[in-house]
Formats: sequence, C-alpha cells, structure tokens
Amino acid sequence: MLGSPRDAHCCPASAPDPLGALDRICTGRSRQGGKHPRPHPGPGWIAILTYELGAAAEPTGFPPSGLAPTAPAWTLLRLDNGLAIDRLTGAVHQFGDHDVPLCSPSAGAWRIGSFVSTASQQAYERAVNRTRAYIHAGDIFQSNLAHRLVAPFTGDPRTLAAHLMERLDPRWPCYAELPGRNRTIISLSPELFLHIDRAAGRVLTRPIKGTGPAHELDRLDHSSKDAAELAMIVDLMRNDLGRVAKRGSVRVDESRRIELHHGASIAHTVATVSADLPGEVTLGEVLEATMPPGSVTGAPKVRALQIIEALERPLFGSVRGAYCGALGYIDDDGNAALNVGIRTLTLRHREAGQGEIDLPVGAGIVADSAPHLEWLETLAKATPIAQALGASLSA
Repeated sequence: MLGSPRDAHCCPASAPDPLGALDRICTGRSRQGGKHPRPHPGPGWIAILTYELGAAAEPTGFPPSGLAPTAPAWTLLRLDNGLAIDRLTGAVHQFGDHDVPLCSPSAGAWRIGSFVSTASQQAYERAVNRTRAYIHAGDIFQSNLAHRLVAPFTGDPRTLAAHLMERLDPRWPCYAELPGRNRTIISLSPELFLHIDRAAGRVLTRPIKGTGPAHELDRLDHSSKDAAELAMIVDLMRNDLGRVAKRGSVRVDESRRIELHHGASIAHTVATVSADLPGEVTLGEVLEATMPPGSVTGAPKVRALQIIEALERPLFGSVRGAYCGALGYIDDDGNAALNVGIRTLTLRHREAGQGEIDLPVGAGIVADSAPHLEWLETLAKATPIAQALGASLSA
C-alpha cells in the first residue's frame, strides 16, 4: 500500500476509552459494511496500534503507574488516495479520486553505527531465570521477554526503509512517519496478527513461536520445546478469538508449519487459526478480545503481562510502543490487515539528520528455556536486519 496520508489522529494511552475512540473514527466514514467485497483495498487508515493499547483490553495486566501518560495508544494516518500493490503478482491497483504516482524512493544517503543492547547479557539471562521461576511456581506457562538494541543513525529514513524492504522482503511490512513526534516506524514483521474480511465474515491470525537460522531448519522442525511454545499460543489465540466469534466457529486451520522469512535467512514455526465474525462486531471489540498479541505476551495472558512489566521494563528502559503492537491497514469497509509489531524499528530524529534506531528483540520463555540460548535467539532475530544495514551487533 502506497500513498501520502492526509489526516492524522493520535490517542494517548491514558485516554479513558481508546478502543471506543478508534471505532468512532474508523466507522465514521461512509462504508458499505463489507457487503460488497472489493477486489483490492480501498480508502482507509494506516494504523499504528501500540502494545500499550492492551491496557484498554486487559487493564489488570498494566498497572496504571506503569504507563507514561503521553505514550500513544494508537496513531491513525488517513489514506484517501493510494496504490495497492499485490506483492505476489506485482499488479498495481489505484484507489481514490486522485492519481498517486508510482515512483522510486528518494535517493538520500544514510549511515548507521553498531547496535548495542540497553541490557547486558547477564541481566537478560537473570530475567529469563526469574521468568522460569514464575513458571515453575505455577504462575504462567510462558512469557515473552525482550531487550532493546540501539544504534546511531544519520540520513534519510525512506531510503533506509526501501533498502530493508528490498533486501528482506517482509511478509507484513509497514512504514509510517508519525506527525509531530519526530519518529518513523519501519516494521519488517513476518507475523500476521489479524486479517479481518468483512465480506467473508472471517478473522484469521497466524501466530509465530519458534525461531532459528535457516540452516537449523531441521533442528527447529524436531524441537519439542518450540512445538510446545506454539501449541500454548495457539490455544491462547483460540480463546481470544472465541470471545467475539460465532459460537463453535473457531478452528485451527494449520497447527504447525515451518516458513522461511527475511530473504530465506531465518526460519519460523507458524500456525493458522480462524473464526467466523458476527456482522455487528466492531474492530474495537476484536482488539479488546485479542490485544496485545498472544505470541508476544504469554499464557495465561494477564499474569504474563504483569511479569513482563516487572522483569522487562528495567531491561527495556521504556514502554514497548509500536514493538509488539499491531501495525497495518484498516479500510472503510471494516476490513483490516494488522501485523504483530516484531522486527520493528523506531527511528528517533534529531537535528541535521542525526538520530538513533531502536530495534527491540525478544524470546518466548518456557519451563525448559536455557537462558544463554534465549539470548542467542534474540540476536538471531536481529541479525538479518543488521546484516542488511551493514551494521554490527555489539550486544
């Protein structure tokens, strides 16, 4: 999807009803209610739904004191005119009243330094062991734990994003320049969080659990630990979708498969879960049932959220923001395609093109997790991006 957003709306995480506000904006346009399916997306919104939007869905998982009052719950960028490009066939579809030229990105230069973690390896491994202690005590079965890689950056974000998209060919990408906040989001996500098809009355999710370099594909395929991780999250997503789906319609279309992503450099195990949606269910209600994405929280979700808040914040040094949120497109017919905001970079701009890039990376922790191997898994997720940028990992 290409275009120049015209209007922007932003809702702080401290707002009283961010999901209701999202619904009011997204359904405030003239829409057909999905009764007449389009052959391709039409006018709508580029959506940056942050991890902290989950506080509206699962408030007991987010202590009120744990959220920065100014942290956004979501940002919507209006797209009345644009191009929808089929990544499989290369077909280009124009929508809106005005032509949008298909042009090459600006050819500005960029430079990037080494990525350095905001947490030491020892601190991360201690947090893994504390998470395992919660698991052995019966609090949870699984929890996600992340740290943040940061690198200095100079140059043109659009050129950098175009370079990454070409090199890594992400399955569910998103690029957004956030108005008034001197920030750019580049999401290279391999994971689909929600695909809502109003005409079909269906919602689909494809959680990922289990990651390794492509040359370890056979190990990943036979890993009982990774299979157990995915099975837990499949159950969680089934339960989440079941809150809003038609009774008895939730199904596991595919319980586990291995896919290659990011230029075939990294392997993931992926499942597919779908359900039938009643026509009156709104996007906000689907998000209330499912946010934050189960694959980046854990099970049971609320307790996993609380443990993430307690153990990850000292490693991370900030709220997650777009990382582990949901990014993508919501059209005026109520259809949506939202990724899980993993492999997602945030560029913070300063004077004279100077700035820095955040690249958070995490791992799912289970009872038999080895702290050293979980640390290595987080770096494996960052490696294709760092290599594409010609940057080193000094984690």
